[in-house]
Amino acid sequence: MTTDIDGIRRVKLIVVHQHIKYAVRAIEHVSDYGRKLQYGEGYNNLSRSIRTAVDNTLQRIREERGVLLKNG
Repeated sequence: MTTDIDGIRRVKLIVVHQHIKYAVRAIEHVSDYGRKLQYGEGYNNLSRSIRTAVDNTLQRIREERGVLLKNG
């Protein structure tokens, strides 16, 4: 999901694995201080293939929407 309010873009991905939800949240702002990328608790415990799929999705959003989706 991507929303754009007053120049601030928010992206939220929800990964459900074995009935547990993991969130990836990104806030895109024109200035560096307003840019943030957060991975939910336990995200690093997911298998490498799932994390790679999420990274590929973020990369596709970066290319299609023209956003950075990273910290600072």
